[in-house]
Amino acid sequence: MTLGLHSDPLIRELLRASLSLRRDLVASGDDEEWAQEYESRTFPRQLAVAELGKLEHANLLLARFDLQDYHAMLVYFAMRFWVDEHNEQVNEVGGARFVGPFSVGLIEFRDVIERVLWDEDFLEPANHLNIPEVKNAMGYGAAAWSIANKLAVHPEELELLERPQDCHWEDEVLHYVPGDRFPADCRASDSATQCGPDCYWALKRK
Repeated sequence: MTLGLHSDPLIRELLRASLSLRRDLVASGDDEEWAQEYESRTFPRQLAVAELGKLEHANLLLARFDLQDYHAMLVYFAMRFWVDEHNEQVNEVGGARFVGPFSVGLIEFRDVIERVLWDEDFLEPANHLNIPEVKNAMGYGAAAWSIANKLAVHPEELELLERPQDCHWEDEVLHYVPGDRFPADCRASDSATQCGPDCYWALKRK
């Protein structure tokens, strides 16, 4: 699970918007409301605000960071909330919205989050992870078990580990067509330049 210099600039922009909105909402809400959120099982409010800000900053850096499960959980729910809000507004106005420089229609959350997080072990229920045979057979880590059992996070589990330059790789770039749903169906496009990396700079070429 990585954050930072993603090869897909629209996904990076979605992460920026998601983390920023979630941080602001968590910081402004009351404790009773926060207690209903999944993340509140392991994160005190102020710690969640601080870590969301740290993730937001890391996403802007020219580096790649490995995410541990507690941070992955924050990213997952930040993006899920933001995408739900975005899609609701798109449906209300009947058209795309701008996300940074990108005009984006409805967003397929599953397609996007799978490009950001390799797994979602932090969503596994305790009654599943508490079976040793299941935990060991599936390779679930200690942090996933801790989250499932609502244990407080430890400082070392909030370290952002920068990936060495020689360990970077190219992420799959999802098809983007301005004003269309994301990811767009490349086959439905009239122009091959609207699919793949080149399409991101179509707005600048016009």
